[in-house]
Amino acid sequence: TVGIAFFINDSLKAWLARRQEEGDQYTPLPGQQGTAASASTSSSSRRGGQVSSTGEAPKLKAIESLFCGGIAGATAKTVIAPGDRVKIIYQTDPGRKFSLRGAWQTGNTLLK
Repeated sequence: TVGIAFFINDSLKAWLARRQEEGDQYTPLPGQQGTAASASTSSSSRRGGQVSSTGEAPKLKAIESLFCGGIAGATAKTVIAPGDRVKIIYQTDPGRKFSLRGAWQTGNTLLK
């Protein structure tokens, strides 16, 4: 569960960092704040007008990091939960002999 969650969390954070580096995909309309020229002057960090001098990816806000962690945890639990349920069924029912085929059938029954 933890490995899946870490992988998804890191993937989401990398995706958000790429989106921040690319900047806004929309060109402002005439009369809106900012201009297309000022929007394209910096392809690095756009957080609060700060440009990273080291060329590192911009840091994520706390809410973005929380979002990535929440999605990663929910996805990992959703993927692992059916297997854990099958494991618990076999651990608590002494009359049920474990076999891979039987576990697969039990899992299919749970998902239906």
